[in-house]
Amino acid sequence: MPIEVRRLLFSSDELAEALIAFNGHAKTKFLEPGRLDGITLTSGDEVIAAKVALTGEDGKSRAVDLDETVIGAAIIRFCRDHQVPLPIKAGKCLGIVDGQVALDITKPPRTRKATRAAAAAAAQ
Repeated sequence: MPIEVRRLLFSSDELAEALIAFNGHAKTKFLEPGRLDGITLTSGDEVIAAKVALTGEDGKSRAVDLDETVIGAAIIRFCRDHQVPLPIKAGKCLGIVDGQVALDITKPPRTRKATRAAAAAAAQ
């Protein structure tokens, strides 16, 4: 059975929007109030991270390191908020492609039992 693979790419503006929105809903804030100045993505050993440069309300520049758990949660919430369908029973993996965050979604093949049931329903 074929395996379905889909890739969603998020621009730096979409990633910033996702992180700011996710921070707004998080119980423990990982970004302080202020202006987000930029995001630098890094990857290594199949793990991605982001360094967020921001200027706090006091005018001081800061950098916040975020791991892929926070990035992934923010991206998934962004998809939900923007009605981008994500299958629940699919594998999800983050990466960096051409300087953008990529969310790869892999749907496993349906079982023979499910395939037979679908074929029987289509035959009726």
